[in-house]
Amino acid sequence: MKKSKLITLLSSFSSREMERFDEFVRSPYYNSNEQLARLSTFLSALHPCFPEEKVTAKAVYQAVFPGEPPDKKKLSYLMTGLVKLGERFLGVQRLEKQDTLLECQVMKELVERKQEKHFIQYFKQAQSGLGSQHSKNSDTYYHQYLLTEVAQYLPGRQGGTADNSLQAASDALDRYYFINKLKYSCEMVNRQAIVSEQFSIPFMEEVCGYLERFQPLPPLINIYLQIYYSLLNPSEGQHLRTLLGLIRENAASIETSELKNIYLYAINICMRKIRQGEGEYLSIGLGLYEDGIRNKSLLDNNYLSHWTYNNIVKLALRLERFEWIEKFIYNYNGVLQEEFRENALHYNLAELYFHKRNYDEALIHLHQVQASDLKYHLVARILLIKAFYESNALESCMSALAAFTVYLSRNKQIAVPLKKSCQNFCALLHSIMSQPSQKKKERLREQIRIRQPLADRAWLMSTFEKQHKR
Repeated sequence: MKKSKLITLLSSFSSREMERFDEFVRSPYYNSNEQLARLSTFLSALHPCFPEEKVTAKAVYQAVFPGEPPDKKKLSYLMTGLVKLGERFLGVQRLEKQDTLLECQVMKELVERKQEKHFIQYFKQAQSGLGSQHSKNSDTYYHQYLLTEVAQYLPGRQGGTADNSLQAASDALDRYYFINKLKYSCEMVNRQAIVSEQFSIPFMEEVCGYLERFQPLPPLINIYLQIYYSLLNPSEGQHLRTLLGLIRENAASIETSELKNIYLYAINICMRKIRQGEGEYLSIGLGLYEDGIRNKSLLDNNYLSHWTYNNIVKLALRLERFEWIEKFIYNYNGVLQEEFRENALHYNLAELYFHKRNYDEALIHLHQVQASDLKYHLVARILLIKAFYESNALESCMSALAAFTVYLSRNKQIAVPLKKSCQNFCALLHSIMSQPSQKKKERLREQIRIRQPLADRAWLMSTFEKQHKR
C-alpha cells in the first residue's frame, strides 16, 4: 500500500496541506462519508513518512473499520474515494490562489441572480485588488481579460450606450494572446537549437510586425519579444542588450517564477554566445546569475540548485575571479539542499584549486567527493585524471584513466550520452598520451574537434596542442 496512488499523492502534500486536506475531507460540504474522514485522519497522523508497517492493508482497514474482517474490495473503493477528494482539494486550493478567476465566477453568478448593487460593489473590489498587485506574470494578462469581459455586465453597458468595455475586453484578450504566443514561440525556437525537433510557428512575422508598430509595449510582452528575437537571430547582440535593460528596469515588478524563466532564457542566450567565442558575455552571464540569486528568483523553496551553483563557479573560473569564487562556494553552500552540500563543496573547491594550479589541494578535495551522486562522481573522476596529468603524475593518470574506462564499461546506470561523452574523453586522452606519429597527430586533432559527445573538449584540445609542441 506504501506505493499506492493514494499514499504517493498524500506524500506530495506539505504538513500544512495535509492538515487542511483532513479538514477538507471532514467538511460535510465536500464529503458526507464518515469512513473517508476516518481514513484521512488515520493517514494524516502518519504523514509525511507513512511507515511501511503502519500502512499495510490490514492496519489501515482496522483503523477505519475496527473489529470487521478485512475486505480488500471495500478498502480499494475507499482509497479511490480519498484519491478523488485529494484531486478535488488540489483543484480548490489552486482556484483559491487565483483571486480574480474566482471573483469573476462570483460576479457571473451575481449577474444571473440580478444582484445589481452587490455586483457593482464586488466588481470595484476585484478591480482594485488586481490593480494593486505588485508582481506580474503572464496570468496577469488573463485575469485582466476576465475582468474586462465581466465589466460588460455593469448596468447601462448593454443597452446601446457608448462605453469602452468591449474595446477594453478585446485589447486585454490581445495582450493575453501575445504574451502566450511569444512564450510558446520562444520555447519552440529554443528547443530547435538543442534537439533536431522542428516546430511550426505560424503568424510570428505578423505578430512581431504588429507589436513593433505599437510602442511602448507592456514590459513583460516586450521582454519575451526580445527573448524571441535573441533566440531567432543569435548572431545579433542588440536584442540581448535591450533584453538585459528591460530585465534591470522591471525585475522588481515581475512575479518570481516568471522572473526565473526570464533569467534562465537570458543566461542560456549568453552561454551560446560564450560557446561561439564571444568572451564579453562571461561577465554578463555571471551578473545575471548574481542578480537572480540576490532577488531569489533562481531559488526554489529558498534552495539554490546544486547545478546552478556549479555553473556559477565554472563561469567565474573562466574570468579567474578566484577570491570571489572561494567566498561564493562557502557563502552559498548552506543554500543548497543538504544532500548535495558536501559533494558540491569539495568538487567546486577542487575545481578552484585545479584552475589555480594547486593540484595537491585539488586532489585532497576530489578524494572527499562521495560516489553516491553519479553525476558528481563522473565529473570528479575526470577532474582527478586532469589533475594527475597537469601535475605530471603520468603513471597515476594512466592508472586512473584505465580504472575509469573499466568503470564506464561495467556501469549500467549511466545514461548512454553521458557514458559516451566520458568514454570519448578517456579514449582521446589516452591517444594524446601515447605520443602518436606526425600523421596520426593531425587525425587526432580533427577527432578532438569533431567527436560527439565529448567531455572537456577545450581542455583536451589545449593538452593536445601543448603535447604537439613538445
